[in-house]
Amino acid sequence: MTTLEAGLKRASGTSIVFSIVLIIFGILAIALPIVSSIGVAIVIGWLAIFAGIVQLVHAFQSKGIGHILWQILVAIFYLAAGVSLITRPALGVASLTLVLGIFLFAEGIADVITYFATRKSGT
Repeated sequence: MTTLEAGLKRASGTSIVFSIVLIIFGILAIALPIVSSIGVAIVIGWLAIFAGIVQLVHAFQSKGIGHILWQILVAIFYLAAGVSLITRPALGVASLTLVLGIFLFAEGIADVITYFATRKSGT
């Protein structure tokens, strides 16, 4: 058996194991929807926190005080939404659509204001 064949056999075995694990997690998600929903709320909360941190770093790389302030405002919205989802995941499941809707609306307003504020400056 060549090295390539051995590598393919090992990769196939790993792929089958991951497939079985995904099937088990899928069955558990269907069987336990409340637990799955809380898990999703926590994951989305952490993603929002990481996105807020990235927005905050990006804000300090931007030019112009107005642009920096709006980027910081967006970062605060990300962080607030993430912390809200992580600290109260059961409530977050019930209000996830509302929280994300408000967050996306606020980010859209901030982006439109930033566009019009920086349109004339050319940045």
